[in-house]
Amino acid sequence: LETWGFRPAWAVARKVPMMINARLDKAASSTWKAMFKSGRILVPADGWYEWLPMDGRKQPYFIQANSGPPVYFAGLSSARPDAPAHAPAPGVVFGFVLVTAPAESGMLDVHDRRPLVLTLEEARVWLDPATTLEEALHLANNAGKTS
Repeated sequence: LETWGFRPAWAVARKVPMMINARLDKAASSTWKAMFKSGRILVPADGWYEWLPMDGRKQPYFIQANSGPPVYFAGLSSARPDAPAHAPAPGVVFGFVLVTAPAESGMLDVHDRRPLVLTLEEARVWLDPATTLEEALHLANNAGKTS
């Protein structure tokens, strides 16, 4: 099993906390570009929780696909078969992150961001090693939208 989170050496040096999400709009940044190119993974789930403040407490809301589980979250992994079994320096973490995108339609009332959920066909393309960086980004930016 991989660790949920990613923390490269530069983040340790700058005291940046563990990253658990990769914003889709930051895909071209040096932090994420290589993983968008060749580190794409799926994270299957039944759904996810968002919490809304209500009466001084946080009310959890479980969100799932209208068709029911599973949902396929787009993810990125820094783990490689040729990577050392242990982190090369204290605080460095090789693991995975979830890709997040802006919330749309009814989700805006709950949170401004959401995990990037892929259909089964989109998930197949996302995982295909022949899918280029440009194709992966196009898919991610149009995921779940009807043609």
